[in-house]
Amino acid sequence: MFLIYGTKTCEYCELAKKLLTVHDKEFTFIDVDAGPAVKAAFFQKFPNVNRVPQIVDGDRPRDMKHIGGYNELVEYLKRLPSDHWSLR
Repeated sequence: MFLIYGTKTCEYCELAKKLLTVHDKEFTFIDVDAGPAVKAAFFQKFPNVNRVPQIVDGDRPRDMKHIGGYNELVEYLKRLPSDHWSLR
């Protein structure tokens, strides 16, 4: 399960969602503009980050791996074993 922290107007957030959908990977989209509490939680979780998307692999705190943005997601997926999928 992937977590995508982003905004509804973010082009790279949409690309990340499409990429994961094409490859049948489950994800949850968290709109950081949904309210002050969500935005505050985003900056607490990613204190040195000032842009979206921010993508995490894993939905349990112990298993989470911060991937980064869309370009880092592409590279991350390329490193998965080839039997998972191939990026074109």
